[in-house]
Amino acid sequence: MAAKFQLFSSLTKNVLHLQLRGEFDGSAACELINKIEEDGSSASKILVDTTELRCIHPFGKTVFQNRIGPLSRKLFALTFTGKFKHQFES
Repeated sequence: MAAKFQLFSSLTKNVLHLQLRGEFDGSAACELINKIEEDGSSASKILVDTTELRCIHPFGKTVFQNRIGPLSRKLFALTFTGKFKHQFES
């Protein structure tokens, strides 16, 4: 886990809320994917809030995009919110 990254999660009414804080690098991307894999199956929707991210490192974005690919077929309800949402949707 990146020293400057934190991931907070909660599950409410079958909605998994993930809040990202700090810098999103390669290890942060792996942590986010692992959390989605571990807790996402019990949720009907996953909301990822990027409001409190300071920056997204290009390598972190690449790692996330490469690892989410196989999962994306299973995760139709994965939604990003916040100031960096477009970075994750592209």
